[in-house]
Amino acid sequence: GYSEYPETSIDPFDPGAMIKRIRGELYRFAEKYSNDTGIGELFRLDYDYHNMKLLLKSSITGEDAAPYLSTLGSIDISTMMEIFRNEE
Repeated sequence: GYSEYPETSIDPFDPGAMIKRIRGELYRFAEKYSNDTGIGELFRLDYDYHNMKLLLKSSITGEDAAPYLSTLGSIDISTMMEIFRNEE
């Protein structure tokens, strides 16, 4: 099923890493054929919004958001967490 991605057939299988790599290829493809307009970053906004929403909820409720944060956004998670710490 993953013949295009042979590295995914070795153990341990990490679906998150595979998804991140494949989405990265999609973003680079979109950039290449949009004359480097930044459209690839637009696709990542959903993940950044997701992370910001979780961190805001965490700052209000005290729940740990770390297990649910996505690494697929354009803003590094540690940078985003640092912004929230500074704002508090």
